[in-house]
Amino acid sequence: MPSLVHVWSSGSTTSSLLLSNLEADRVRVARSFLLNPAILITMKKIMRICFAVFISILLVIPSSSASIHAEDTGGDILEGTSSDYIIVEDQSTGNVIASKNADKKMFPASMTKMMSIILAIENLTDLNQTITITNEMLSGLYEANASVAGFASGDQPTVLDLLYGAALPSGADAINAIAYTVSGSIDSFVALMNEKAQQIGMSSTHFTNPTGLHDDDHYSTAR
Repeated sequence: MPSLVHVWSSGSTTSSLLLSNLEADRVRVARSFLLNPAILITMKKIMRICFAVFISILLVIPSSSASIHAEDTGGDILEGTSSDYIIVEDQSTGNVIASKNADKKMFPASMTKMMSIILAIENLTDLNQTITITNEMLSGLYEANASVAGFASGDQPTVLDLLYGAALPSGADAINAIAYTVSGSIDSFVALMNEKAQQIGMSSTHFTNPTGLHDDDHYSTAR
C-alpha cells in the first residue's frame, strides 16, 4: 500500500520582475473569467485548497521507502532534487523519511506571501470588498525592485483582485494592500504573521515584512 507523505522544499532565491504589459493583460483576462458569478460561489473553497497545496505538497510513494527515517538521508527519494532545503514526512506516523538541511535557516523570499495570503483569506471574508490603493501601500516597493501586480495609487481593486495579484504575479503591492486592510499597518500585520506561525508550529520562523523582501532577521526552515 502507498504511504501518504508531506514534503516541504525551498529554493534559495526568488526573482523580482515587473509585469510586462502582456502579462498584465493576461492577469486581467484571467480575472474577468474568474469573476463570473457562478465561479465565485466556490472560489473561496478553491483558493483555500490551492494555497494549502502551495504550503504542503502531498505525494504518494511506495511503502518500501517508509523504512528510511534517518536525518539528512533519504536514498533515492532525494535523488535528482535541486533544493537545498527538504523534508519528507510520513503523515500517517509523523516519521521523517528523508531530509536535507531541514533545520537550517534560510530566507523564504516570496514564499512569505503564502502566510500573508492565508491571513487575508481568514480575515477578509467579503471577496467583493473594494480597497483603495494608497501611496503608503506602494511606498518603497519599486525602489526595492519588488515584484508587483501593477496596482496604482487610487485604484480600487476587490479583495479577490488583491488575492490574485498576490498569488499569480507575486505582487508586493497587493500584499501591502492586504496588510494595511487587515491590520492597519505593516508592523501590526507582521505581528499577526508571527503569531500565526507559532500557532501552526512554525517555531523556527520569524517574519519582518509581509512580502519577503530580504532581511537578515526574516527566516524560516523546511521543517
